[in-house]
Amino acid sequence: MGEMAMPEIDKTLCTLCGYCVAACPRGALSLLEGSIHLEESLCAYCGDCEAVCPNGAISLPYEIRLQNAKTAGSLGK
Repeated sequence: MGEMAMPEIDKTLCTLCGYCVAACPRGALSLLEGSIHLEESLCAYCGDCEAVCPNGAISLPYEIRLQNAKTAGSLGK
């Protein structure tokens, strides 16, 4: 199995509001030197960062979205 694609941060849309940093349950995101830094080894691919970004600056690759949808579906309602 290949490496999982990481969430992408569009620095032109990011306003450094810090919502994604606060939302990340594993502390994978941080504000460093005027930009958002993603520590890939800590990322759980949960999508919380994308969900809270008010500017749409964070996007999860399709394969992560698909896996999250499958996992959510297997949990039932």
